[in-house]
Amino acid sequence: MTTNQTPLNHEALEAAAKAIFDVRDDEFDLEDWDDLGATERERYECDARAALSAYLPVAQPVVNRVEEIYALPDGSVLANKHGYIGIIKDGWVHEGQGRPITLVYVQEFFLPATVLQRPEADDA
Repeated sequence: MTTNQTPLNHEALEAAAKAIFDVRDDEFDLEDWDDLGATERERYECDARAALSAYLPVAQPVVNRVEEIYALPDGSVLANKHGYIGIIKDGWVHEGQGRPITLVYVQEFFLPATVLQRPEADDA
């Protein structure tokens, strides 16, 4: 599941957009950032938001939002602040007994959650 919700302030998002612009500018010799119109800047911010939305759930050891949990890959293992363990399976959080946990329960009782294991991180 991908999400376009990033826990970033506007300045951080703009900095990421400028970084993407700088990489493309080196390759394609684009105009200056300050000369871009609102529509062009918005495109770079959209690219930055998508990249960060994909990156943050994988990079952060603690997730604070439901969207971040459901962006984790199957096989990820989580623990809430009470030590309750959940495993991502088929895109849902499952409890230790193997039953899926409702979205409401995840939102109200499972956050924040610490990511204990990520399959792709452990394979690297």
